[in-house]
Amino acid sequence: MKFLEAVKIADENEYLVGKVVNGMKIDEILIVPTNSEEYKEYMSIYLRTFNAQQSIVPFMDSDVQIRLLGDEHLIRDGRALMTMSLENVLKKLNN
Repeated sequence: MKFLEAVKIADENEYLVGKVVNGMKIDEILIVPTNSEEYKEYMSIYLRTFNAQQSIVPFMDSDVQIRLLGDEHLIRDGRALMTMSLENVLKKLNN
């Protein structure tokens, strides 16, 4: 999807922040590139800055998707990076 469409969808789903899904507390909604190489680069920027908006800037013209970041404290502790797609989270909450 295009970046501006993703921003609109992310804003509409902001209510998910703080919810627990599959034992994962959702801490942030990320707009990330769908291309795997761009995604790796995005995550490298994100892990240095912990700034989702700054991290997506180089990829705003790329195809993007929405991922939900969970248990951010695990990243800061250097233990794990956990994300789920928005689609999967919405399916889990509707079942």
